[in-house]
Amino acid sequence: MSDQSKRDVFRSVARCPNVALCLETDSLHPCRDIVQFQGVTSGEDFQVPEPWIGQIDIAPILFVASNPSIGKDDHSKGRATDDAIWDAHQFAFGGGSRQYIVGGTKTTSADGAVLKNVAYWSSVRARARELIPEREVVPGADYALTEIVHCKTTREFGVGAAAQTCAKMHLERVLSVAAACLVVVLGVVARRALLPDLIRSNGIVDKVVGGRQRTVVALPHPNERGSLKSFHGNYGPSDIADLRARLAI
Repeated sequence: MSDQSKRDVFRSVARCPNVALCLETDSLHPCRDIVQFQGVTSGEDFQVPEPWIGQIDIAPILFVASNPSIGKDDHSKGRATDDAIWDAHQFAFGGGSRQYIVGGTKTTSADGAVLKNVAYWSSVRARARELIPEREVVPGADYALTEIVHCKTTREFGVGAAAQTCAKMHLERVLSVAAACLVVVLGVVARRALLPDLIRSNGIVDKVVGGRQRTVVALPHPNERGSLKSFHGNYGPSDIADLRARLAI
């Protein structure tokens, strides 16, 4: 896929037309609650839907969860240029105009100051380390992250209503950009979208997603209470060895 095609997919999510519908006119739209959660009335002030973070076109592991959390992401507001939004997401972990995320886990301000550790990013990095134990994991290159619902919220507010609409519009196109041979679905929302026949919180399935044959493996979401989150807590040594062999990195 050409760089322009990747950016076209990226832009179709980041500039999703449903945002304007829900901010301006459509009171019955399934995305209304999650869009209006940000409490703004202007698309320029809205933190745009997050297509993915990390170099999804080269990363062999793709983590898929329910939705991104909202933060102080001034670089991702609607008033930002397409190039700035691309830089902040595609190169969130490094390689862009500045370091947006340090060590795969910490947010930064525009001047580079480290702000806080994000527990979800820490958990994802730990899962990647289980699959690549022989060397230091490189966030953004060894793994990228995306979601079923791309608008930002907290505690999955509005996600249930928006999930089907968002997935229908964007999921296959986003996955078509992904180089990942291994897709890790985290939590119920992602599992329902990508592994609808899997009742348990874990399981390994080979299937075509985003136009390519891939291994899709399920884990509980890092925020899920009362369950083991790791690969070692959900799969036996032979399964983990098989997943590592499939990565071949």
